[in-house]
Amino acid sequence: MLTVIVAFGIPLALSFERRVVAEAQGRSLAQAQAIASAVGDPREDEDEIPRVIADAARVIGGRVTVVDAAGAVVADSSGTPPGDAATEVLRALGSRAPVSEVRRGEGPEVVGTSVPIVEEGEVVGAVGIEVPLDRVRAGLPRTYLALGVVGSAALLAGLAIAFALAGSFARPLRRLAASAARLGRGDLGVRTGEVRAPREIREVATSFDEMAERLQATVRAQRRFAGNASHQLRTPLTALKLRIEAALAGAPEDLRPELEAADHEVDRLTAIVERLLVLSRRVERTGPWESSLGDLAAAAVDRWRARLAQARRPINATGDDARAAANPADVEQILDNLIENALVHGGGAVTIETRAAGARAMLAVEDRGRGIRDEEAARVLERFYRGSEAPAGGSGLGLAIVRDLAERWEGEVRVGPGPGGGARVEIELPAPPPTRAR
Repeated sequence: MLTVIVAFGIPLALSFERRVVAEAQGRSLAQAQAIASAVGDPREDEDEIPRVIADAARVIGGRVTVVDAAGAVVADSSGTPPGDAATEVLRALGSRAPVSEVRRGEGPEVVGTSVPIVEEGEVVGAVGIEVPLDRVRAGLPRTYLALGVVGSAALLAGLAIAFALAGSFARPLRRLAASAARLGRGDLGVRTGEVRAPREIREVATSFDEMAERLQATVRAQRRFAGNASHQLRTPLTALKLRIEAALAGAPEDLRPELEAADHEVDRLTAIVERLLVLSRRVERTGPWESSLGDLAAAAVDRWRARLAQARRPINATGDDARAAANPADVEQILDNLIENALVHGGGAVTIETRAAGARAMLAVEDRGRGIRDEEAARVLERFYRGSEAPAGGSGLGLAIVRDLAERWEGEVRVGPGPGGGARVEIELPAPPPTRAR
């Protein structure tokens, strides 16, 4: 809009200036003709001519000169001694036609207009008028100011209209982007609903809602299948374990290793089923939850100290008592999975760290083992993925459960090397909102 206004405004201003000069020339021509009629033959009544041109000069605000047929100056309203006549005066005298032009020289610019004085078909002299261009252009600044005001008003009006139009596009797009972000964080029930926007954006919003609906139906079906399958497997697994334990009670020595191995496999399969149940469980967020990460870390140390002591590996908790907006049961399960992962896949001491970081709360578990390869760090959070150096017998679901439980509370999981070697898994959870004092 600014380009258009400038592109039209500058030519318009120049055109207006040319028009003002042209009107001044036309006015000067009419005035010169009137003066020529009043002066008559310069050879007659020369004493009256200075008075006539002096009055005319005051009216037009310029200079009036009268010359005779030979081109000699008869009278000059400026009062200077007679000298040479202006060029356009001589041209009017010779061509017997009016002449008007803008004269630019060493002095100020003037509009010079001359007409011949004709008596009985004979040119007996000429009248010349000089009007300074500064006087002609005196009203142009006000005109330019008016053009500027009109252009600025048009620009502001255009910006207001453009802002309104842009808002009609941006608001539904921001709404769509917010819905997509919520869907990406796992809120499968988000929908954009009816959007008041141009047809193209409405079509995108409708397609988004249809996609979210199909995605939610697919995830529900998967969770339902995993939950049903897990529930159906728990009963036969429990019965199988009881039969193996009964067989172990009276088994001969040569069969005991095989039965103990079978019992171990049943335990491992039962653990996989339990983890599948966790992954398939519907997210329920009823009311505001708050967890003390420091207390939960201390309780986890007490739960796991004896088992880690059997492997001759110490466990401790450090940091402050950060608080997170999450269900304590979910945080406990996160800690248990991380500690078990460090016990099975790591080495050395296991450290639990808790820390408050503004509007977030951080929970980390690290060990001093061989760590995780950089190319595998991004994949260890996937379901059923097991690293190339992972020991046999794992299910590949521990860290996947950690990720799902953290994302349930809008948390983030980061996997990387620890500061002292080994692996470090950080969980970042939102802190509870501050309580308002009454």
